[in-house]
Amino acid sequence: MRSDFNGARESVQDSRGAAFEARPPEVDSLHTERLVLGVPRELALVDDAGRTHRLDTRALLIGRGSQCDIQLFDRSVSTTHARVVATDEGWEIRDQGSTNGTWVDSVRVTSARLRAGLEIVLGRSAMRCVARKADETATRDAPTSDALYGRSFAMARLRRETAAAATTPYPVLIHGESGTGKELVARAVHLLRRTPKAPFVAINAGALPETLVEDELFGHEKGAFTGANSRRRGAFEQADGGVLFLDEVGELPLSQQAKLLRVLETWEVRRVGAESPIRVTVKLVCATHRDLHELVREGRFREDLLFRIAQHTLRVAPLRERLEDLPPLCRTLCERVSRELGREVILEDAALARLLAYEWPGNIRELLGVLRAAASRAPDVRVGPEHLGDFAQRSRPAERKTEPPAPSPVEPMDRVTIPKPTMVLPDGEALLALLDAAGGSLSRLARLTGKSRAALRERLKKARTRSG
Repeated sequence: MRSDFNGARESVQDSRGAAFEARPPEVDSLHTERLVLGVPRELALVDDAGRTHRLDTRALLIGRGSQCDIQLFDRSVSTTHARVVATDEGWEIRDQGSTNGTWVDSVRVTSARLRAGLEIVLGRSAMRCVARKADETATRDAPTSDALYGRSFAMARLRRETAAAATTPYPVLIHGESGTGKELVARAVHLLRRTPKAPFVAINAGALPETLVEDELFGHEKGAFTGANSRRRGAFEQADGGVLFLDEVGELPLSQQAKLLRVLETWEVRRVGAESPIRVTVKLVCATHRDLHELVREGRFREDLLFRIAQHTLRVAPLRERLEDLPPLCRTLCERVSRELGREVILEDAALARLLAYEWPGNIRELLGVLRAAASRAPDVRVGPEHLGDFAQRSRPAERKTEPPAPSPVEPMDRVTIPKPTMVLPDGEALLALLDAAGGSLSRLARLTGKSRAALRERLKKARTRSG
């Protein structure tokens, strides 16, 4: 006699229209969607900026507008482009009358059932639908978000290279200016190794006195020196099975560089005062803002150690080289500041225009500091240019005399303009992002920047030609 399940077998259609058979839960395929008592498979959307958006019980609005749950900074995306909703039969994406349409696996749709493995394209932005465990939390606020966030070519390359470096046991060298988020890239390497329970140990070599470097890295035995009242494990032992992040490796003294090289050749560490070594298995990730090749030429860094630690080299681009990432990055950082302050923080377009006109020598660390200070000054949720202070003057001392004072907080926002001496227009995608920040209005962009419509029209024409 057939079971109730077998008696109820039926042919159903997946989102591509291909028929498949409903199966018992224990033999369900990852490539077919199933329902258990009306509850859809746990899914998430991963956008091309690397953010993961968990699908729960509420609908998600996707588009370019600031009111969207998933905001895409792409001028080819409509203000309200699509909506993801939960139904009794699973998750669906529904086009909201967008100009360029919603495409699921290369097919334009008005609505489509979501399942793991589908690619969704809205304008020029792509999203992937992925399966996740029922107890898995969303990774939108993961510690890697600020460092690996962005749609620029530089950040897309960094994400690919980080994923590739994480799959090997070889050391990784991260190079980048101060404030670019090198430790967050190192944590991304750790997370991508699929061993979340493994240890992640971070040591700042630049902050250690030379006499303490060996003790911090390798540990000591009880009685090894005056004050050694107990045995202590060093960073390599603490990170055994996981990742050891050695920040500012260029600051290591030459005497300790030789000992570090010995560990990388044998993967054995000897505590200070110990008779025998201890074998460790560690993924070493180093970081520096210095030119290590120049330090080698100056005799301040061992060339053989450089060869050992640079088997994978990751470069974190400074913020000034990827200004097109600044608008979505500001949105992410404002969400972070909102959580810290316990109230919503919204960055006005005029304030964003000022931020885009700056070169950010302190990179993301400086940007976060500016946003925190501005949010603290703002009397309500909206942060305008008058709340940003004089951050831009720090790198433009010659222009301080020509910059007029910030507008009064009571001045209507539609009258706020950015002083011409402080506004250096970006090119390419960054200029198009600035136009997006102005709501696509050339007149509004002209008011925000203090430039003429004719000049902006010519610059935008060149930017669109370059971007294809």
